[in-house]
Amino acid sequence: MDEKPRPTFRRNLLVKGGDVFMPGHVPEVKKIVILDGKFVHVGPDEPVRGESECRELDASGMLVVPGFIDMHVHGGGGKSVTDATPDAILEIARVHSMFGTTALVPTIISSPPEKMHATLLAIRGAAGSEGGEAILGAHLEGPWLNPEKAGAHRVEHIKRPDIGFAKELVSEYGDVIRMVTIAPELPGALEIIELLADNNIVVSIGHTAATYDKTMAGFAAGASGVTHIFNAMAQLHHRNPGPLGATFDNAHATVELIADGHHVSPWTIAFLIKIHGSWNVALVTDSLSPTGTARKLFQVGETTFIEIRDGGAFTEDGQVYGSVLTMAAAVRNIRSFTELQLEDVIPMATSIPAVHLKRDETLGGISEGRLGNLVLFDRKLEVYATVIQGKLVYRRLDNA
Repeated sequence: MDEKPRPTFRRNLLVKGGDVFMPGHVPEVKKIVILDGKFVHVGPDEPVRGESECRELDASGMLVVPGFIDMHVHGGGGKSVTDATPDAILEIARVHSMFGTTALVPTIISSPPEKMHATLLAIRGAAGSEGGEAILGAHLEGPWLNPEKAGAHRVEHIKRPDIGFAKELVSEYGDVIRMVTIAPELPGALEIIELLADNNIVVSIGHTAATYDKTMAGFAAGASGVTHIFNAMAQLHHRNPGPLGATFDNAHATVELIADGHHVSPWTIAFLIKIHGSWNVALVTDSLSPTGTARKLFQVGETTFIEIRDGGAFTEDGQVYGSVLTMAAAVRNIRSFTELQLEDVIPMATSIPAVHLKRDETLGGISEGRLGNLVLFDRKLEVYATVIQGKLVYRRLDNA
């Protein structure tokens, strides 16, 4: 007689105990049940159909929060997004999951067209494979940037906006491209912003020397965010408020913030939150390949050497160059740098990026029907466990 197939527990999880992060005025949660990768019960400790098929995770003494969403990540675990292989993308996602990231947008730095195509194909392949559940699509950080604000981008790979190339990318990779960073002051940029927005691609203003008016024109054309606020952009001046002034004058602009204490000073972070509101700030890592490793020195290209120290990444002359930040560290840093309570910090890593990426129906919160993504924090806000769509993808060793 044929045996009945044994149940799989990979996407079924029962979480008990812990202090569950929920919006105000919601009754205390005693039990969470995830079946087939989605929350089916978030509430009292009562019998739930199907829970016998679940693996159990004890969250006693832990803080249970929605999974983190990183909209801007270049690498991790020794791998870079532009290695352009599905295996590299999967390894980056795996390493970041150890720090609470349950959804991410691999970010492609300005590159030659053939490299962009190869990397987009790799991201598509990784997202559709086992272990790629966290991959939301690609963030094109370039090539339509202002070379005066290139930052770590190689100037030879930065290009003038080309609507033909943009249409080609949208046609071939409309299912992959989730987000694009562009400088709105460049000739032809506004037409591309309109094209992207019309195709449900999130547009972010960055690497820009735009005036206030040009930035506002970018928002009017369909841009809804700002890439790594304060970094690689014209600064606020009392006679030329520039992209920062326009951003602060836009009550709906979501800004990326690299909260490592090096890209933006703690004082400036507190100022940003006071003037723009924590509800408009999304934490990102902008992380490079050494993130999650013990490496202290690595090479970019043939001549650039990067030193890792004090939680930051620096060139030989002391300039900030990308980061080795994790989302968990960013959350801890915001708590340290500001007067915000955790109830205002957690959304910066969860619901705010979910809304910005237009994925808030499935991501960014703990509620029935959403994807079963969770992070368990200990009282030091260190990650104890990470759950992606009901799969326990990381759990810290007890003696860690």
